[in-house]
Amino acid sequence: MAKLGYTYQGGQEGIVKALVKSERISPKEAYEVANAIRSMSLPRAETFLSNVMEKKEVVPYRRYNRGVAHRKKIGPGRYPLNTSKGFMKALKLLRANAVYKGMEADSLELFHVATHRGEITPGRYKGGAHNHPTVHIELVAKESVSIQKKEEEKPEEKKVELKTEKKSEEKKAKTEKKSKVKLSEEKSEEKSEKTTDDIISEAEDVMDAEPRTSDVSEKDDKESK
Repeated sequence: MAKLGYTYQGGQEGIVKALVKSERISPKEAYEVANAIRSMSLPRAETFLSNVMEKKEVVPYRRYNRGVAHRKKIGPGRYPLNTSKGFMKALKLLRANAVYKGMEADSLELFHVATHRGEITPGRYKGGAHNHPTVHIELVAKESVSIQKKEEEKPEEKKVELKTEKKSEEKKAKTEKKSKVKLSEEKSEEKSEKTTDDIISEAEDVMDAEPRTSDVSEKDDKESK
């Protein structure tokens, strides 16, 4: 039996490869899924396939789309469950190889995704369990500079958000202090106004309560007479 290798013939530095052999999936569906995840990042491809298995995202069918239902804003598309499971196995293998090489798996970008028909087992009945086409899945990825820049920019954005939050909190504290000072001043003014009014009223009461000297002298003269 001939040894199966990679069809990728490019440079070998700074890349990660993964190969899954004889996966029992549809070759046509494998072709469409490969075109869908090509040029995706590794985390995005994993989330895309998991969403396809949950029927949240659709795999667009560009070539083998005869009789395929139309999806909104996408065109012909389906949810290939078994094919997505096979590609998820290949993505897990690719992530493990990247970790083994000491590379950042989340910064990988799939730039080479290929599928090839596998071996055909002869002498099988039409309705047999092993009478199913097989597919070899080949993945090659490299570290993307754009993804690394995005990851570096994320913490800076968080710092800016924290600074803005601190500034807003300081402004709120200042406004609260100003409002408290204004309230205290208004209360003191009200108290001062009230005290002057009270003083005037008290003085009037005292004047009314004290007897006049002229009246007192007249009373004394009458009594003496």
